[in-house]
Amino acid sequence: MNRAFPGLQRGESALVTKRKHIPTWLFKQSIDLTCQQRAIEKAISEIGVLNAGKKRDEVLELVGPYFARLEQHLGQMQKYQATIDYLTQENQGLQKQVNSEKSIQKQMEVLMLKKENEQLRRFVNSIPPEIRQALKEQQQGRRPIDRQR
Repeated sequence: MNRAFPGLQRGESALVTKRKHIPTWLFKQSIDLTCQQRAIEKAISEIGVLNAGKKRDEVLELVGPYFARLEQHLGQMQKYQATIDYLTQENQGLQKQVNSEKSIQKQMEVLMLKKENEQLRRFVNSIPPEIRQALKEQQQGRRPIDRQR
């Protein structure tokens, strides 16, 4: 992995950062339960008049193990709920920081546009007055033609 992605580094451990971590197996379990839920929903939506008995048995076979795993998962989630709440609040604080950084970025963009505008004005002012006057007259001569169209 290090050869393929030399710039990629592992995060620091919870002992070093003093942060609370949620185990990855809990996320994987959540994803697996979500996939099972979708399969059950699909099987329920496929129940029709002609196949009601067969599909009902299929749904019951899917629902039994699903609920057992779901109850176990919800119990495990309660152990980590305080950590999840803490991390959610921390993420909201970080989101506010990102938004303020975005506003700084917007300010930088505005400053860049002002700088470009000033450069364009300097360029226009560097054009000799007689050429600018000829261009203005030429544009004024075109306007009535454009209005007639």
